[in-house]
Amino acid sequence: MTADLELKAGKFAAISVESNPTTGYEWHIKVNDGTSCLDMVHSSYKANDAPKGYTGVPGIRTFLFKVSDPGCKTQLLLNYAKPWEFKEFDMKATDLYEKININVVAP
Repeated sequence: MTADLELKAGKFAAISVESNPTTGYEWHIKVNDGTSCLDMVHSSYKANDAPKGYTGVPGIRTFLFKVSDPGCKTQLLLNYAKPWEFKEFDMKATDLYEKININVVAP
Protein backbone atom coordinates (compact mmCIF):
# COMPACT_ATOMS: atom_id res chain seq x y z
CA MET A 1 0.00 0.00 0.00
CA THR A 2 1.15 3.52 -0.75
CA ALA A 3 -0.60 6.67 0.47
CA ASP A 4 0.07 10.37 -0.13
CA LEU A 5 -0.29 12.93 2.67
CA GLU A 6 0.00 16.70 2.58
CA LEU A 7 0.89 18.03 6.04
CA LYS A 8 1.04 21.60 7.32
CA ALA A 9 4.43 22.89 8.47
CA GLY A 10 4.88 23.49 12.19
CA LYS A 11 1.84 21.38 13.12
CA PHE A 12 1.46 17.90 14.57
CA ALA A 13 0.26 14.93 12.53
CA ALA A 14 -1.04 11.60 13.79
CA ILE A 15 -0.86 8.38 11.81
CA SER A 16 -2.95 5.51 13.16
CA VAL A 17 -2.71 1.85 12.19
CA GLU A 18 -4.42 -1.33 13.34
CA SER A 19 -2.29 -3.34 15.73
CA ASN A 20 -2.38 -6.30 18.09
CA PRO A 21 0.75 -6.40 20.26
CA THR A 22 -0.45 -9.51 22.10
CA THR A 23 0.44 -11.51 18.96
CA GLY A 24 4.08 -10.43 19.18
CA TYR A 25 3.77 -8.17 16.14
CA GLU A 26 4.69 -4.49 16.29
CA TRP A 27 5.02 -1.61 13.86
CA HIS A 28 8.51 -0.64 12.70
CA ILE A 29 8.71 2.82 11.16
CA LYS A 30 11.44 4.69 9.27
CA VAL A 31 11.80 7.99 7.44
CA ASN A 32 13.09 6.66 4.12
CA ASP A 33 15.39 9.48 3.04
CA GLY A 34 16.76 10.44 6.45
CA THR A 35 15.42 14.02 6.28
CA SER A 36 14.06 15.84 9.28
CA CYS A 37 10.63 16.50 7.71
CA LEU A 38 9.04 14.58 10.56
CA ASP A 39 10.05 14.07 14.15
CA MET A 40 8.19 11.31 16.01
CA VAL A 41 7.31 12.71 19.43
CA HIS A 42 4.96 10.04 20.77
CA SER A 43 3.52 6.59 20.16
CA SER A 44 0.48 5.16 21.91
CA TYR A 45 -1.74 2.08 21.76
CA LYS A 46 -5.42 1.71 22.65
CA ALA A 47 -7.13 -1.67 22.62
CA ASN A 48 -10.59 -1.93 21.08
CA ASP A 49 -13.54 -2.34 23.44
CA ALA A 50 -14.16 -5.96 24.39
CA PRO A 51 -16.18 -7.87 26.95
CA LYS A 52 -14.62 -8.15 30.40
CA GLY A 53 -12.01 -10.89 30.60
CA TYR A 54 -11.19 -10.95 26.88
CA THR A 55 -7.48 -11.01 26.06
CA GLY A 56 -5.65 -10.62 22.77
CA VAL A 57 -7.96 -7.84 21.64
CA PRO A 58 -6.63 -5.80 18.70
CA GLY A 59 -6.56 -2.02 18.75
CA ILE A 60 -5.02 1.10 17.25
CA ARG A 61 -1.38 2.24 17.39
CA THR A 62 -1.00 5.99 16.88
CA PHE A 63 2.27 7.71 15.99
CA LEU A 64 2.44 11.47 16.61
CA PHE A 65 4.86 13.55 14.54
CA LYS A 66 5.98 17.18 14.62
CA VAL A 67 6.02 18.45 11.02
CA SER A 68 8.98 20.55 9.80
CA ASP A 69 9.32 23.37 7.27
CA PRO A 70 7.29 23.86 4.07
CA GLY A 71 8.73 22.28 0.93
CA CYS A 72 10.08 19.24 2.74
CA LYS A 73 9.25 15.90 1.09
CA THR A 74 9.88 12.46 2.49
CA GLN A 75 8.53 8.93 2.64
CA LEU A 76 7.63 6.90 5.73
CA LEU A 77 8.16 3.16 5.56
CA LEU A 78 6.11 0.94 7.88
CA ASN A 79 6.45 -2.77 8.52
CA TYR A 80 4.29 -4.92 10.80
CA ALA A 81 6.47 -7.77 12.06
CA LYS A 82 7.73 -9.61 15.10
CA PRO A 83 10.87 -7.86 16.41
CA TRP A 84 12.94 -11.05 16.37
CA GLU A 85 12.04 -11.58 12.69
CA PHE A 86 12.65 -7.99 11.57
CA LYS A 87 16.10 -6.49 12.08
CA GLU A 88 16.15 -3.45 9.79
CA PHE A 89 14.61 -1.97 6.67
CA ASP A 90 16.08 -3.28 3.41
CA MET A 91 16.32 -0.13 1.29
CA LYS A 92 16.73 -2.26 -1.86
CA ALA A 93 13.34 -3.90 -1.26
CA THR A 94 11.04 -1.04 -0.26
CA ASP A 95 8.17 -2.68 -2.17
CA LEU A 96 7.85 -5.00 0.86
CA TYR A 97 6.66 -2.16 3.12
CA GLU A 98 3.67 0.11 3.57
CA LYS A 99 4.62 3.58 2.30
CA ILE A 100 3.36 7.07 3.08
CA ASN A 101 4.62 9.88 0.83
CA ILE A 102 4.76 13.15 2.78
CA ASN A 103 4.65 16.65 1.31
CA VAL A 104 4.98 19.52 3.82
CA VAL A 105 3.13 22.71 2.86
CA ALA A 106 2.77 26.17 4.41
CA PRO A 107 0.14 26.38 7.17
